Amino acid sequence: MNCTNMKITIGLIISEGYETYLKKIEKDISKDCNLLFLVVKNNLDIITYFQQNYDKVDAFVFSGIMLYNYIEDKVKECNKPCYTITDDIANIYKEILKIFVLNKNIKPERVYIDIETKNGDLGLESVFPENKRPYMFPWDVGTPEKIISTVFENHKRLWREKKIDLSITKFGMLLSDFKNEQIKYHFIYPSKTYLLDFFKEIIDEIQIKKMINNKIFSAYIYADSISLNKAGCLENDIIQLTLQKNLCLFIKDRNPEIILQKKEKGFYLLTTIEDLPCFIHDRTSCNLQNFLKMENMSITIGYGSGKTISQSKRNSLNSFDLAKKYGGNCSFFISENQCITGPLTGDRRCTVYNANPRIDNLAEKMEIDKIYLYKIISYIKKTGDNVITAKILSQILNVTIRSSNRILNELQDNSYVREFSHKINPNRGRPSKFYKLLCVDSQGNII
Repeated sequence: MNCTNMKITIGLIISEGYETYLKKIEKDISKDCNLLFLVVKNNLDIITYFQQNYDKVDAFVFSGIMLYNYIEDKVKECNKPCYTITDDIANIYKEILKIFVLNKNIKPERVYIDIETKNGDLGLESVFPENKRPYMFPWDVGTPEKIISTVFENHKRLWREKKIDLSITKFGMLLSDFKNEQIKYHFIYPSKTYLLDFFKEIIDEIQIKKMINNKIFSAYIYADSISLNKAGCLENDIIQLTLQKNLCLFIKDRNPEIILQKKEKGFYLLTTIEDLPCFIHDRTSCNLQNFLKMENMSITIGYGSGKTISQSKRNSLNSFDLAKKYGGNCSFFISENQCITGPLTGDRRCTVYNANPRIDNLAEKMEIDKIYLYKIISYIKKTGDNVITAKILSQILNVTIRSSNRILNELQDNSYVREFSHKINPNRGRPSKFYKLLCVDSQGNII
């Protein structure tokens, strides 16, 4: 099952300055994580890489708050976890002091440091005398584009005015511009320890989320002969062997980790909810039904999901019962929150019935299947009419007219419907009986 494979993929939307340093830690986390390097050269790249790789990754990591703010500003909805490499303050102090200690010829007052802080000075005023402090300007000046532009203009202006000999930067996106302007710079990147801890936290968090979200998905499959003559033991054995063979082919084709279990005359398939698209296409049709099509065979499938294997199996058996009552040769799906989807066939669209406690309770009182009542109410909502005939009911429930007559008679005996008129057609035989539902109004509301 897929829950045993917890390796994740992280999309790195980073400026060029970070690529070299992040590649140094790639091997250290490769067992649990694949890194997808997406190096941006301009703002358009940020959006393009984000959209093109959205479905390929479990999360995105941005190499700075500016990159993330740009996405946040331009993309209105994002359900993917996003993380930002923030300033490693201890490492910043260490790097700055190392520069001044190891390079005695560099004067602090001839250096511009563009790291953002609340007071704009990184607390260096206590380290350097007033006339020896590096240039530092607060840059909270609006949009990400405006901030980057303002910071670069600060560097460029100070260099052209010959006020600085070194630019210390955290803006990886500015490195190409520095090179073009022949600005001498030192790029401060996070320490290896910080990065390893940062990615470990992300990996742990996403793996936990995946474990929580990896609900169990199961299917119960049963094949039967559609021959008028009842199948003998030998024919039943052939049906089971053929079904098992085709299920093995399906598993091999879709996901070898899907578990196959024999259950009396049918089979269980067990996997995680991530594999649902292998079985059900866009919640409208049944891929497995299409795959298993066999001549003179009726394939009935019940799908279920749940937080445990037993809950998932229970839901798949309940949905199998619904499929059988619908006439077989189709499938239904019941989720862990009792949302019913069906009928699903190889090529037909389905209907979704969201669980409604009032409808469920009424169905129990009426002593009819819940799915029957859901279908009746769905029909009433579409037509705006709570009057039905046996023929209409047989079409709604996909049962014989004889069965629909029996259902209506039982409902009438228990005062849930009332026969109120006969429509007599002299050109046809027996008159049609019309029944008005007394428990549901013409808008489909329970009375």
